[in-house]
Amino acid sequence: NFFDLNNGAINAKNTTVDFLLGGTATTSAKFAILGVNDARGSQTASLSGNLVLDAAGSLQTTNKQTLTIGGDTTGSILFKPNNNSVNLFLSGANAAIGNQNPQAALDVSSSSHLSAPVNKIIWGSIGNTMGMLGYDGGSADEIRIGATSNVGLELITNDNVVGYFTSTGKFGLGTVTPSEQLDVNGNATVSGNLSLYGGARSIQTTENQSLTIGGGATGDLTLGRASQSLFLPNFTSNGGLLYTSSTGLLTQLGSGTTSQCLNANTGAAPSWGACDGAASVNVFEFANGTARTTNQTVDLLVGGVSTESAKFAILGVNNARGSQTASLSGNLVLDAAGSLTTTNNQTLTIGGGNTGNIVLSPLTTTTLGGSTVFSSLSTGIAHIGSTGLLSSSAINLASSDVTGILPYANGGSPFNVDSSLGTIFTGNNTLDVLLGGTSTASAKFGFLNIAGGTPTASISAGTSGALYLSANGSLQTTAFQTLTIGGSTTGNVAINPK
Repeated sequence: NFFDLNNGAINAKNTTVDFLLGGTATTSAKFAILGVNDARGSQTASLSGNLVLDAAGSLQTTNKQTLTIGGDTTGSILFKPNNNSVNLFLSGANAAIGNQNPQAALDVSSSSHLSAPVNKIIWGSIGNTMGMLGYDGGSADEIRIGATSNVGLELITNDNVVGYFTSTGKFGLGTVTPSEQLDVNGNATVSGNLSLYGGARSIQTTENQSLTIGGGATGDLTLGRASQSLFLPNFTSNGGLLYTSSTGLLTQLGSGTTSQCLNANTGAAPSWGACDGAASVNVFEFANGTARTTNQTVDLLVGGVSTESAKFAILGVNNARGSQTASLSGNLVLDAAGSLTTTNNQTLTIGGGNTGNIVLSPLTTTTLGGSTVFSSLSTGIAHIGSTGLLSSSAINLASSDVTGILPYANGGSPFNVDSSLGTIFTGNNTLDVLLGGTSTASAKFGFLNIAGGTPTASISAGTSGALYLSANGSLQTTAFQTLTIGGSTTGNVAINPK
């Protein structure tokens, strides 16, 4: 008896030998427990020598046989090492990592990492790769995603195809049948500049649809740049004018012929036609190197529609020659009579800060009426030089500024000077001379009775007492004052009557 029954268990009596069932050797036994006499943890359980489970936790086959876990009656298989929540769960043909409810053949609900030198996920069947996702390890050192066979690639969101790459490399947004390298079925926004490189390029619509450039929030629209031509292939009439219709459509008018005028047609396209002379049609004509009005009987207004509002006007055109008037804003008027005047009592200024000399060269006389201001002259008297130049300076009494004597009635001195005789005399020989007062009674010294009577010299001729000497030889005081002849420093007094 090789076995004992102890404590509800069957154990071999010899605990140092291996255990074989179904054979007499390790290689022939159907079931074997090997390495019994080895250190604990080094034992191996073997089924027919092909399926081995060892103490290190290794479950494997031998001879490179397939290791099958599960069968027709096996339920789901859960791989949960170290009791980790990120486990591998097999349910039917689906596998899940990080969850136990796989929704596809591979359902990963946790972070994943491919750490091999070439990391990629490949779609397709064995020997027939359809697509890949990952790093291909090629010379370009790039990440690749897409189809590796002649199939398209869909970009899906909310189970709808929003982007599609065809097998020929065309990409569509909003369409699975792109007609160009980039085909956008819908609106597109570019926040930077849009540049078209290479040769000649075009922007166009298809199916004869309208092409609109700019919208309600668009600023100025610039076509081309300086020194660059702008081609409009649809407008080929040489000399034809461009105009817009009531819908804003740009249209070309055929070229006119010599001597035709462009006529505006209310509510309709313009047209070429005869110059009929109507208002606003062919107002000017050119002849003999001059530009002139076609109608030579009407006034010319610039900057307004009436004489009062025009900024510049030539008036009286239909009047007799010499009766015309040129007007600036109705305020400065030059007429045919040679009159340059302002209106509304405004100041008339001739010349300014950058004006040179002003020459007045009349045939006979220059008349200045009213208040005339020569702003370039200063206080003093005005001089006219030998060239007719007008200047000003302070009055110099010792120069040729003054000649003769200004009469007293005109504000001059009451005295005249005769340098040849060395005398000073009054300008009016009929007036008394008073010094120190304005009347005979108040003057301190006076020569009286010049106009008639006895000439008298008076000192302090007032009523308080005075001394006077008259031409009749009378020397006396007034107001009964004492007449004193001589003083403390007077010599002899000689009285020699005839």
